[in-house]
This record gives sequence, C-alpha cells and structure tokens, in this order.
Amino acid sequence: MNITALICIASTLAYKPEQIHIALTGIPHETQITWTTQQLTFKNRILYGSRINEHCYFDSINDNIHIKRFNNDKNNDNKNTLITGRITFIYHSVIDNLLPGHEYCYKIRNSQENSFTYHFKMFDYNKNNTKILVMGDMDISNETIASIQHYLKYTNVDFILHNGDIAYDLYEQNGKVGDDYMNAIQDITAHHYYMTSPGNHERTYNFSHYKNRFRNRNLVHERHSNYFWSIDTKYAKIITINTDLYYDDEGKPLLEPVNNIGNPLVQFDWLEKEVCNYRKNKKTQHNWIIIFGHHPLYCSNINSKKLISTCMGPDNQTYIMRNGWTDKRLGSLEDLFKKYKVNLYISSHVHAYERLYPTLYGKIVQYNYTNPQTYVHLMTGNAGVNNDMDVFTTILPFSAKRINGTMVGYGILNIVNSTQLKWKQLNAKTHIVVDEMTLLL
Repeated sequence: MNITALICIASTLAYKPEQIHIALTGIPHETQITWTTQQLTFKNRILYGSRINEHCYFDSINDNIHIKRFNNDKNNDNKNTLITGRITFIYHSVIDNLLPGHEYCYKIRNSQENSFTYHFKMFDYNKNNTKILVMGDMDISNETIASIQHYLKYTNVDFILHNGDIAYDLYEQNGKVGDDYMNAIQDITAHHYYMTSPGNHERTYNFSHYKNRFRNRNLVHERHSNYFWSIDTKYAKIITINTDLYYDDEGKPLLEPVNNIGNPLVQFDWLEKEVCNYRKNKKTQHNWIIIFGHHPLYCSNINSKKLISTCMGPDNQTYIMRNGWTDKRLGSLEDLFKKYKVNLYISSHVHAYERLYPTLYGKIVQYNYTNPQTYVHLMTGNAGVNNDMDVFTTILPFSAKRINGTMVGYGILNIVNSTQLKWKQLNAKTHIVVDEMTLLL
C-alpha cells in the first residue's frame, strides 16, 4: 500500500464515529446517544427504527445534534487561552418516541462516514425486576471487559452503572487513554445503557472529561454539571452523587464545605429534596432508595499506603461523609440516610469487595438483611486496575464478606419488587458468583 492510500485511510478514520454509548435520560420514551470524532463532521444524523426478528427498519431520522469542540487539556472551557491540548469533537443527541421494552436499531451518519448498525432494548421504567450491572474502578488492562461482554450474551441487564474511576484516566496522554477505553467498551455501551457516577480520578481539569464525555442535559434537568442525578423505576429511586465534593485536590477531607470543584451542600440539599419527596409520596414511600457514590462510608482497612486512611485512623476519608461539618453535622450523609430510610449505599474507590452488616454510626444494627433497620453498605471497586489492587489487613466487626482485589469482578443488582432486592458479586475470570445477598422488607 502506498503512502497516498495510507493518508486517505487515516483521513477517513478521523471522521468515523467512535466511542459510541447510549444512556438513559430519566424520560420513558427517550434514549441519548453520544459519540466522538477526531475531526469535525457535517450533516450529522442518526437513522433509527424498530428491530423486529433481527431485521432493522430505519424509518426515523434525527439531525438535532449537539456538538462540543473539546480540548482534551486543561483549557477546555476558556476560549481566551491558547490551545495546548488535542482537539476532538463530542456529539450528543436524543432519539424520541420510543416504546418501553421494544427493540430498536440505529446508526450514525455524517457527510463522510457511517457507523456500524447497533441495537438496544428501550428501558421500561415501569416494569418489574430491574437488573443493573455495577462496576467500579476499571481500566482496560484486565479481563473484566471481556467478562461483561460474555455475561451480557446470556443475561438480560437493563443498564450498566460505572461507579467512578473510569479508564485510569480519561484525561491521560491528552485524552487518548480515555478514547482507547471508550472504544474498548464500545461493543458493550453501544448496545447497553452505560450510566456513570464520578470518582476522584475524574477530578482533573475540574472534571472536564467527565462532564463533557457523559453530558446528559435531560437527565440532570439542565443543571450546569452532571455530578449527580436520579431516575425512578417502578420499585426504586436510583441516585448517584459526587462524593469527591467532600475532599480537596489531594484527597484529604475538607475542613469546611468550600471546594473549587463545587459546593457539597448544594448537592446535599438536592439529595435531601429527592429522597424527602420520594418518601412523602404515598405511591413511592415504601419503595427502595438506592444511592451510588464513589467513596465508601465504611470499610475494613487495606494494605495500600495511598489509601491507608480511607476508612481508619484520625484522618480517614470516610469520616467527613458520615459526619459532615460543625456540630450541626452539615452535609452528613449518614444522618440523611437514617432520616429518610435509605435502603442501600453502593461505593467503590477501594480496589476490593466488601459487604457490611446493616451498620449505623459505626455499630452493627443486625446480622441479617430481613427488614433491616438501617441502610446496607456494599463496596465493589475491584473491576480491575493494573498493578493497583488492594488486600484487606485489619478486618472490622461490621464486615460480613470481603474479597481481596486480587480477584477482579463486578456486581449484579436485581430490584425484584417492592419487598425483595438481590445482589450478586461475580468473579470476572470464572463468571462464578462469589458473594450474594437478599434484602427483604
């Protein structure tokens, strides 16, 4: 192949849609589609329609595409500075008038390139038995991606939730690490809803990569950032929060609620309104409230020098989230969980797995999961980070099950109905269930 032909191929690839992922918007008849190109494209549109017996009918077109010229470096939002980073283009659009539970095909087209054809099942917000695949802290160097692909071939999952620390890190190498990661998971995320919450590794450049790559205006109701969001299913309110608002740039707990990346009390007020209104509503007051946040509220100690104070010691990170600020306990998540009867908190951050007995203010409330009198805490942060997995050292009494990070894995949350919730933790290498819990009300 001559040089001219190689240049033509490279030029064509620069316009090809990549990093394709779909997301829920919280609105029953919508699906958001996001993709990226290396060069700006024109006449962008999404062709979509029903998928019946594996045959696609492209009878709808959406050309209402939002385009973001994205600087992968720190000066992304400052138009008055010199460009120092690699420029890519991020496209967001919402396809509408979709029927719950129906299958659809779509493909992305611009003036120079087409994507492959992808398909998905429109999420039914009012159906029984919602199933969520949960993972935290993952790069592309391990077997978890292949394991998830295998799992999804044989098991229906309504959506995936990546609970922070995505790619390690999205911004690295001028954004190329993030691009490679999103391309590596595209065969999953182009067909299955990929939802995210931010972790501390998304913090660089004021969360710029997170806010732009996973922008979702309808989900966050036009708020400035997508730090936190919620969706309602038939039997549960599912909420994600940005726990990094409680820490400074070095990961140390803030001495007062003042942060350059956002005010944690703004998030806390929003969270309180969400759960308060849900509990006051007669139709939902007895449903599940499930909250995802990257940092744990409790965990046993692990052997990492970087994380030695995560859950233990005078400077431990979990203290500030549990207790908030001042004697008024401003921003205390544990107080809020107690007041509004939050049922489940799922964290990541520590590169291992741990399930707790129902625990409140550091004390075990009960040793089973039948009608628990406080929230249950799960930590699943062992999806896999090369050469950075954690091993437990000091085991605390509230710990019901621990799995060292040497075994990578992810969880499956099954909201069966208003009285039964099931959790399974899988070994990514063997697909074997290594822990499970049934929560009953």
